[in-house]
Amino acid sequence: MLVTIEEVMKKYNISKATINNWIKGGEVKIHFLEGKKLISLEEIEKYGKDRLQSRRNKQKNSKPRIPENYLAEGQYIEKVKEILNLTENYHRDDRLRMVLLMIIYKFLLDKKAISVIPDKPGDFSLLPAKVSKILSIGFTGCRFYKRDLELLEKILKLDLTPTGEDFLGLLYLSLRPEGQKIKRDVILLPNPLWKKW
Repeated sequence: MLVTIEEVMKKYNISKATINNWIKGGEVKIHFLEGKKLISLEEIEKYGKDRLQSRRNKQKNSKPRIPENYLAEGQYIEKVKEILNLTENYHRDDRLRMVLLMIIYKFLLDKKAISVIPDKPGDFSLLPAKVSKILSIGFTGCRFYKRDLELLEKILKLDLTPTGEDFLGLLYLSLRPEGQKIKRDVILLPNPLWKKW
């Protein structure tokens, strides 16, 4: 079956540059029919099967990817996977900030920097001044609804004892879809909060 390059791009979520590279490399042949450039779908599937499963077309990829070489501590990778599984069906515009804030609350409680999370977790005025000041830098405006509180409850039950490496940085990078990582700048998190207390 012959299809257009655009159809292949859409079906396999790959870029035009990737297809052109396959054509230039001779792995995939171009066919001309009624003035249109077409490609054999069977050829794409045959040639690209392993490549399509293993490669990551970064701009088009909407799935998160854990940068496993980011930290020396391999134990964190499993913790991040656990959080990604827990938050897989958690969708909202500021998902990344909300999940990070929930994890920060977990660390603050574990380190006894705070004794309780405020009834309104997005209201930092009820927290110690030092904590409030730090959280206000990147998390002002976070509003918690019922499903957020349910997720927060689950996150608080996780065993996430940090050992000093940048767990929040790893989590931040892992929560962002691959395509976003190269399209826009990242926000910087304050230094690991658990070091401050």
